[in-house]
Amino acid sequence: MSLTKPGGIKPRIHFMTNDLCFLISPFLDRYKLYYLKAIKYFIWVPILIFLSACSRKGEEHAISFQPTQDTVTFELPQQAEVNSYSLRYFSPNEQEEYLLYMSKKRNSILLYDLNKSSLEKEIVLTTEGPEGIGKISGFDIIDFENIIISSASKKSFYRIDSAGNIIQDLSVENLADGYPASRTHLVSRFSGNSAFQWKQFIVLPNTFHLSGRTPTSALATAHKMFLAFDLSNNEFTSLPLTFPDDYFQQGHIYPTGASCAFDGKGVAVSLAADHRVFYSEDFAKFVIKPLPSSAVREFKPTSAQDDPFAYTVHNGLYQNIYFDPYRKYFLRIALWPYQENNPELIQQYYDYPPHFSVVIADQQLNLISEVNFTEIERWNIHHLFIGRKGIYISNANPLSEDYREDRLSFVRFEIIEK
Repeated sequence: MSLTKPGGIKPRIHFMTNDLCFLISPFLDRYKLYYLKAIKYFIWVPILIFLSACSRKGEEHAISFQPTQDTVTFELPQQAEVNSYSLRYFSPNEQEEYLLYMSKKRNSILLYDLNKSSLEKEIVLTTEGPEGIGKISGFDIIDFENIIISSASKKSFYRIDSAGNIIQDLSVENLADGYPASRTHLVSRFSGNSAFQWKQFIVLPNTFHLSGRTPTSALATAHKMFLAFDLSNNEFTSLPLTFPDDYFQQGHIYPTGASCAFDGKGVAVSLAADHRVFYSEDFAKFVIKPLPSSAVREFKPTSAQDDPFAYTVHNGLYQNIYFDPYRKYFLRIALWPYQENNPELIQQYYDYPPHFSVVIADQQLNLISEVNFTEIERWNIHHLFIGRKGIYISNANPLSEDYREDRLSFVRFEIIEK
């Protein structure tokens, strides 16, 4: 018995014209051959016309996802790591574009001007004292007056401004509705949006930690996926949307990582071991859309004894989902299974996945295309951001010949409708 979640492949439909002719053959003895040919003709011609129309419709919506010659580079200050767990794009108007980059070692956020390729400022965060947040573990930005920080040492989110001043301490231990929220880190590596504004709320994720518990449908539906800070009354509470009840099959454990992308109206949620994407505009119920990768066939259950780094490298999973607000596409990142038994390379391939693909969907989450990346030594898919001119993917990979630890580097991709 295979302990895998099935790929959800739909059976093909076969049109059996000979069987149809067999059923009516008692009435066709005299002109059997003539009627057989006629019936096949009248059945297949509409089918061929339909398939031709479908083909043309697909061609009209075909797109290409191609790298350009445009490369953007940023110099890193001393001690800033080249492989951060959080970077975010922000554009306050049509002229300005910024890349915000977290440095754990400097306990700061580096603010780069995308148009000038220069470091504009550094937002340094205090670790101790009344203004201390501890060590930064992740962040997201709504605007320059609402940068949301997660702390590695405290069970809180912090609203800060671009000067690093704390506006508000959002403790998840004191939600207004009493819901026991989880410790959550706002990591761009795992979520295209970790904080966003919906109506009068700042919405934040609530990570699902199994913590040794047996996975069941009841446990899944008891977990609320989002928290919300109400800007109108400063109340911090949970939202009713819960984890899907059929995610854990037969009591097996699968990674509970959830990535989300906000399109301005609702949120799309991509789970690590599920071919479906879950979309909600009211944060109370989901609309389910299939959005599979052709390279991720099945999901193997994990256990507490597994090395999480080796498990991720060896098994196909979905890593992240993004929304492109300028071209109106969703991008879902699929990590391909890669068999590597050298323990010294497991960490390398965890940090820099060797084979992956970008699944592209329209705003209704209908599959359009999938673009494969198989150059082991070139990309860092964890460093991706979306700007006005295109999609930027990092080519700062330690296996690359031109890799430098003091520099960030991104190649601009274009999505072009054919």
